[in-house]
Amino acid sequence: MPSRALRAFQLGSGLARALPVPIADVLTMAAGAIAVPLAGERRRQVERNLRRVHGPDFGGLALRKAVADTFASYARYWSESFRLPGTPPEVLDAGITVEGWDRIVAARAAGKGAIVALPHLGAWEWAGFWTATVQHTPITVVVEALEPVDV
Repeated sequence: MPSRALRAFQLGSGLARALPVPIADVLTMAAGAIAVPLAGERRRQVERNLRRVHGPDFGGLALRKAVADTFASYARYWSESFRLPGTPPEVLDAGITVEGWDRIVAARAAGKGAIVALPHLGAWEWAGFWTATVQHTPITVVVEALEPVDV
């Protein structure tokens, strides 16, 4: 039987693809806002991380707003990721900026592969999906295993 986390991913993915984007975006914003008070330890970790960035005195309304913004960003990330497989190639291409792709093309033309290290900034999945679907370039990705394993 699938885990609760897997069922949540499947539900989120189905909704994100089935609903019109404006409605999905409103639901995404609501989900982010609802998650903040329910997040418990994850919320406290976000607070600690924000204090590392802004200083130990960062608190009050500014901290609460920054935490809410963080969860809204996570919700938007998941919604966009869930919609990614149904995104037309021209939309993918228009939504990404790539520098140095010519180096990948040159390496492949020379019969070599290329190793691309992407920082964890933004949705790196878009870069991989763009590479495979817009550039029609085979890609192998090394990722961290999710828990539970059925996700």
